[in-house]
Amino acid sequence: MANILTVGIDFGNSFVKAVTKDRKFVLPNFFARASEFKTDLDYIDNTGLDTYTCSEYPDEQYVWGERVYESQRPLSTFTSEDRYTQKNYIIMVEMILAKVFEGKGKRIDVFVVTGVPAEEKETIWEADIIKAFTGSHEIIMNGKKIRINVVATKVLAQPIGDYMNTFLDDFGRKKDPSIKDKYIGIIDIGGGTTDLDGVYKGRPSLQMDRYTIRVGSRKAYEEIVRYIKKLYPSCRKATIENVEKALHDNTDTFWVNASTPVDLKQIKDEAYKNLADEIISDINSYWDDRMKFDEIHLIGGSADLVAKHLKKVYGNRISFFDESQLINANGFYKYSIIARNLMMKEMTTEK
Repeated sequence: MANILTVGIDFGNSFVKAVTKDRKFVLPNFFARASEFKTDLDYIDNTGLDTYTCSEYPDEQYVWGERVYESQRPLSTFTSEDRYTQKNYIIMVEMILAKVFEGKGKRIDVFVVTGVPAEEKETIWEADIIKAFTGSHEIIMNGKKIRINVVATKVLAQPIGDYMNTFLDDFGRKKDPSIKDKYIGIIDIGGGTTDLDGVYKGRPSLQMDRYTIRVGSRKAYEEIVRYIKKLYPSCRKATIENVEKALHDNTDTFWVNASTPVDLKQIKDEAYKNLADEIISDINSYWDDRMKFDEIHLIGGSADLVAKHLKKVYGNRISFFDESQLINANGFYKYSIIARNLMMKEMTTEK
């Protein structure tokens, strides 16, 4: 176990984000059965996809990648209850690990740092995440077997990735010592939740600042899906995943078919405004003493949807960052270097 690799994984309700020393990616948090992509010649067209067979389900084959949006029956990991023990979550954990460490060897030892919604920290659900990741995984990816041994899994409150990303450089060393003198509020807007957290003088996190709002971008996408289905009730393509893909590609047009477009500009703006209003209402309720914060950081894969609305309310005290979608994964990765080194030091001392 001389060489333990590290990874930061932000396993969101809409996207999976992963960062290592030399690799990073953002992919949908759903996958599909490989049989969906079989051609008439019984050949799986996996262009833009990777094929996977996971250790717990050796008789089942799945695909995951950018083209998974073409699936008519996507298998999502999104749910608000018992998410981390569900079959789809377990399968995707192994897919993520294989994707991250593809080409790194036939057997790899790994230290994982990931996140959990703020209010789920130090609950039984955190233990479920650790169980899902830690231990031996054997995955067949694109016909090649990969053995990954996760020696340890560290779970942080989701927004703390932002603090670690700001405080540490890419080698896990202190980058901005001044941040330790500040009181920072963090708003992390994801697909299914909005997490609030606070870091006071380098001591993450303060329980009195920690809340999880059970609202994220999926609520806005649901509103847009309903709008499309009012116009075209039989449109099977009108799903949260496909609407999110269209808007993620910076287009305001949803194509019901090749000749039937739906203009989403007005409904998109209304849905984002409604989402922002709900989030702002809860922030004002939970954080009724916001002046205590020296800075407020707005992060997360869905932060850009509502950033302008939050800035109108909270002014220049709120900071929105480029590549906000990867901020937590970057922070988790930076922290993983420290955590891995501490673990190895303890193991050496015990010997």
